[in-house]
Amino acid sequence: MDLQKYIQIGKVGKSHGLKGEVKVSLYPEMSNILSDFQELVLQKNDNEGKIYILQSYRWQGKHLIAKLEGVTNRDDSELLNGNEIWLQKSDVPVLAANQYYLFEYEGLNVVTDKGLDLGVVQNVFATGANDVLVVVGQGKEYLIPIIDDVLVEVDKAAGRIIISPLPGLLDINN
Repeated sequence: MDLQKYIQIGKVGKSHGLKGEVKVSLYPEMSNILSDFQELVLQKNDNEGKIYILQSYRWQGKHLIAKLEGVTNRDDSELLNGNEIWLQKSDVPVLAANQYYLFEYEGLNVVTDKGLDLGVVQNVFATGANDVLVVVGQGKEYLIPIIDDVLVEVDKAAGRIIISPLPGLLDINN
């Protein structure tokens, strides 16, 4: 499986009931992208992923209860506990202009509006208040909040994010 063509959207949790359903925890930004009869890849411990068809799903609180093709009983579903869930990037709905999925920031170069090259986005995580870019470069790590006051421009075609850092934001690592 070429993981460059996929994004991780969540994890399989415990079995639910006796008919092979599983609890699924989706990452917050991914809660609205699933559809019935969609192909999902489940992978555990860096093993080769296996394709499953999502037959149906429903929400139960903050978890999704999913029925996967070929998973017909509790024993089958228990084997999937802990698997990462991957979706082809081409299956992810296109967002409106100037909106991005968190995975789209990864690998972009980050520079300040003064031309200082900070490094490359290695990871992105949610904090509740706002999402945060983890930028690594020149032996330093910067945590850059994804907020309007900081992000000036995201140019995916050029592979670049321009930021206007708040006072003291870059000094934390000095």
